[in-house]
Amino acid sequence: MRQRYIPYRLIFIVGLLGMIGINGWSAMLHPDGTINGWQSIASVVWLVILVGSLFYMKEEKTLRLVVWYIRIGLAAALFIYGVSLLEGAFSETIWFDALASVQFVFYFLFVIPLFGLNAWTDVLFGEFSLYMSVLYGIALITLYVKVWNDTSRHLHY
Repeated sequence: MRQRYIPYRLIFIVGLLGMIGINGWSAMLHPDGTINGWQSIASVVWLVILVGSLFYMKEEKTLRLVVWYIRIGLAAALFIYGVSLLEGAFSETIWFDALASVQFVFYFLFVIPLFGLNAWTDVLFGEFSLYMSVLYGIALITLYVKVWNDTSRHLHY
């Protein structure tokens, strides 16, 4: 009898939706809402699982999923920060409203899962997105250093 296993992609999607569910309400209400300890713990656990999975994952398809999530998360967090900077100057134009609509999709997928970390910074969503881009960037650099070390071990001098 063959043993069934739960694919990591399903665990990743359920975890992402869980983090959005845990942090979503306080992220939409911030700064009027409060961030409690459970949200902070959940965000730290999500970050550890996200970065830790880069080191322990062996299946190439699932590794690509996490790598692309982190890459797009870096670009999306910078995009959110850029839109929040320009919000005062261009808020009444149609093209900027379209950019702001895309911004909120990115915000829900890439920033809200880590919003519990805002308990330590207590900043508005634009600046917090900038901080999250730094975390995504560190995760990407860590991944590239790991890949570089793995390939350099296989070289024969």
